[in-house]
Amino acid sequence: DAAALRDTMARFHGALREHRDELNSLNVYPVPDGDTGTNMLLTQEAVHDAVAARDGVALDELGRTVAQASLMGARGNSGVILSQVLRGLCEVLCGEGHPPSAADLAEALARAAGEARSAVAQPAEGTVLTVLADAAEAAGSALRAGGDLAEVARAAHEAGHASVDRTREILPALRDAGVVDAGGKGIVLLLDAIESVLAGREMTEEVGPLGPVGHAEPDGVRERPEFAFEVQYLLEAEEAGVRVLRERLLPLGDSLVIVGGGGTFKVHVHTNEPGEAIEEALGVGRPRQIRVADLSSRVAEHCIAGQARAVAVAEQATSAVAVADGEGLARIFRSLGVVVVPGGPGRNPPVSDLVEAIEAVPARSVILLPNHRNVVPAARQAAEASRKDVRVVATRSVPEGVCAAAAFTPTSSPDENERAMAAATRAAAAGEVVAAVREADTGAGRVREGDLLGVSDGEVLVVGDDPVAVAADLARELRVDDHELLTLFVGAEPSDEEAGCVADALRAALDGVEVEVHRGGQPSRYLLGLE
Repeated sequence: DAAALRDTMARFHGALREHRDELNSLNVYPVPDGDTGTNMLLTQEAVHDAVAARDGVALDELGRTVAQASLMGARGNSGVILSQVLRGLCEVLCGEGHPPSAADLAEALARAAGEARSAVAQPAEGTVLTVLADAAEAAGSALRAGGDLAEVARAAHEAGHASVDRTREILPALRDAGVVDAGGKGIVLLLDAIESVLAGREMTEEVGPLGPVGHAEPDGVRERPEFAFEVQYLLEAEEAGVRVLRERLLPLGDSLVIVGGGGTFKVHVHTNEPGEAIEEALGVGRPRQIRVADLSSRVAEHCIAGQARAVAVAEQATSAVAVADGEGLARIFRSLGVVVVPGGPGRNPPVSDLVEAIEAVPARSVILLPNHRNVVPAARQAAEASRKDVRVVATRSVPEGVCAAAAFTPTSSPDENERAMAAATRAAAAGEVVAAVREADTGAGRVREGDLLGVSDGEVLVVGDDPVAVAADLARELRVDDHELLTLFVGAEPSDEEAGCVADALRAALDGVEVEVHRGGQPSRYLLGLE
């Protein structure tokens, strides 16, 4: 009944508090970041608080509260999987009509095991998924043998306990570190809580010896995890969009878990492209409560067994959003830690797109780079419309935006970032080579349709028909004595051969200036940035 569910959730919460340090110390897989116990506890604390606020409600309503609170409060890989387990249990055990039976408990454990496994993009044996499967199988066997509720619960608990001990024999990372799976041990605490309530006894799982995470050897060597960031967010989307998102996130990293339903999902992934992981969500729905944790910047000393290391998790102080058109340009901004909103000349993004991106990034403070004169007004409107602290650094071109993005530091304050990025923008000169779309008189002479124009800040400086000559002449117009670097962004149209000729001409025209070339893929034939 509802009282039993309340008691179970309270006992599980207390057990996680007691075992938190143990679970953290065992956390060597999938990333040895020492936070499994903390993440499971924080997830269950959300449940504990929600249940406490729903005193006196019936079992079915309380079950929905547990499922929703665990989804909304899920933290980390282990917390997201735990939320799916609690949801699977409550969907079966907390239906309307009759009190749950032994058969319902066995079915609920099987549902929880199946839901958890289906949520993980690349399931691995020797983890919490194996423990759940073994517990569910044992519960089914006890039911077929005529067991009652307490006996089915005991069978699941005993099987889960034994399964956790076997995880070190299955998964090489656990075997090498000499530990059991941390998430699996956490789930055994839940099975213990269920059995103890149904059997009317105290919980029996004791805190075991601490594992290697956080215990450094004197001569340790620091390692970097394969994927540097943990990204998680709530996503409001349709089921079809979530299926698309799963396929798009798979190539970006590992530890991908997506759980939820009814239009609200929790997404978790380890990746080296946090901005892209967030952008993909923007394409299928509305992400919120976004958290980006750094798995690599604060890696502690090498730990016992040569496997585990503790990582301090730090959220961004400032995020950055930029407008850019072209996949190559988007990749460049992403590599600098900036989330990209598609758009540019002739395809200016609406204010709503900018606000959506601002709200989606993890930090409460955001630097917005419009990267075109015509986008600056929309950027300022988006800053006013957002609930966050948004600073518009009024970049008027993509090259200015790249210079500003290169000065961006996620861990610095918004004031520091705004000053540094604005200074980088002021020190840059930018221009573009584009084709004329109509006849006109300009300061550089009469322009016919199809002519190539060298343009800077809306002013035509060069007119010609040879892209190599126009680019070189434009660079000469833009250059001042203290310029040291020219970056050439090649658009979607020019061939590699033509782009090579342009780059050579720029090096010849600007003696002493280094020239870098990137394939931006933008509509403009060439973008030039001098700094």
